[in-house]
Amino acid sequence: MEAVKWIGNQGSHEAGLTAADVLDGADLLSHALKTLYDRSGDEMGRRIRAVNRRRGLPRNYKVR
Repeated sequence: MEAVKWIGNQGSHEAGLTAADVLDGADLLSHALKTLYDRSGDEMGRRIRAVNRRRGLPRNYKVR
């Protein structure tokens, strides 16, 4: 998030930003928000832990 702040500060206090600067800031902000709020990997983490606990797949395992 601090990197996005620096890009914004540069844009508001200096000559301005290029399109590439804005796109970099958007990519950085998107990554930060996904890291903070996206929980789609939680289910995969549970599946991984379950396999590790069992030390393999159960015989009746169905692929999703």
